[in-house]
Amino acid sequence: RAWTACRQEAQVAGATRELRRFFPAMAEARVVHAICVTENRATLALTPEVDASRPGPQTRFENLELAGDWTDIGWPPTLEGACRSGRRAASLLLGDAPSSDFHDLPPGLLARGLLARAPRF
Repeated sequence: RAWTACRQEAQVAGATRELRRFFPAMAEARVVHAICVTENRATLALTPEVDASRPGPQTRFENLELAGDWTDIGWPPTLEGACRSGRRAASLLLGDAPSSDFHDLPPGLLARGLLARAPRF
């Protein structure tokens, strides 16, 4: 949320600084056009307490499964998490073994570069 309080110029400068840190070849690149779209309510602030309270898909009712970005499927509460949650609930209702393997697309070049340089915790 600290970034959303910054002016757009500061956000662009910070993002550019981070990209240059991960991609030194960008040192001489310049930003020609940028726009920052911020929505504080777009994604739930997932604290450990909130994460622990997210229910899984299964309920005590035989023909009712929960789905949505707010359920616990091992993904953050985003559109992608909601899609995976819906697929898992449908699999359970159809009697299929729940699977977290939904044949993800391989990470793109940018994602692979960032993941390779990301600090390990």
